[in-house]
Parts: sequence; C-alpha cells; structure tokens
Amino acid sequence: AFRIPVRVVGADQVLPVHTALVGTLTSSDIRFEPSVVDFGRCFVGASVMSRLLVINESLLPQRFVFVRLPGILSVAEVPVDVCQEEAADGKGGET
Repeated sequence: AFRIPVRVVGADQVLPVHTALVGTLTSSDIRFEPSVVDFGRCFVGASVMSRLLVINESLLPQRFVFVRLPGILSVAEVPVDVCQEEAADGKGGET
C-alpha cells in the first residue's frame, strides 16, 4: 500500500486543502497448474486432452487469451458442472 500526501491550494483560497492519495499495488501474475502439461501418447487420428488451471495471483480481475496456437491444438473452457462432477468423482472424471 502507499500513501502520498497532497496539498491543494486554490486561487483566492485562504486555507489549503490537505488530503492523501492512497492505493494498493498488485502484480499482474498468473499461475498455471500443473506447471507442465503432459498429454502422454496420442495416436494419429485420435485426440487427447489435459486439464490446465489458470490462477490469477493479482488483486484485480484479468483477461487472458491463448495466442498463436498451432492448428492441431485448441483450448476450450470446461463447464462448471463438469468440473464439479470431476471433483466429486475424485478421479478427474475417469472410471
């Protein structure tokens, strides 16, 4: 946090106004879990997927996007109910 004293003096004003500019600094860090994504083996014509959690370490909301992905790779958001089902299953949705 920071505090910067400010003194404001207006024209034809006898007494100055004393105030302070107060704020909190935050980083713009995001973190990925897991830090390394391993898709394992994928055979020609098949597809695989892996879960990647993006965590905002900042005090402010941030937008993020995956850019310049190769044509063979895509990123999709998983619906909340699927995530809840995986968490309840305890096995990441595998049977």
